[in-house]
Amino acid sequence: MYTNDYYDLSYDRAKNQINWKVKGFWKSAQEVPDMEKHWDSIFAQAKKPGYNILGDVTEMKPPPQDVQDLHQKVQAKIVQLGVHKLAVIVGSALTDMTVKHIGKKSGLTQMTRNFADKASGQAWLNER
Repeated sequence: MYTNDYYDLSYDRAKNQINWKVKGFWKSAQEVPDMEKHWDSIFAQAKKPGYNILGDVTEMKPPPQDVQDLHQKVQAKIVQLGVHKLAVIVGSALTDMTVKHIGKKSGLTQMTRNFADKASGQAWLNER
């Protein structure tokens, strides 16, 4: 598990699920220099293809372009490595729009559904 001031990232082997929580406002991608390395470590553990992701962006503030580009880069890898479903818990309409915009650029929108609460997102992921 990786935890810092900007995100929590972990893998649940029993569910074959990556859990991702974005925290607060990221001024630039330079604030998270190890993010790609952390994701690569988690990807190495996940059973591919067919893993799920539960993303919580309820605390995320709309990021600047370089941070959006970093998210898009990681999302492209998520798609490439065979994600089955991505449930995103959003806290505001602005965050919802930002997440959809980044997902559209990375090609992740077909596997993604946004939810207002964690229980609904997890229930959707549990459906096979």
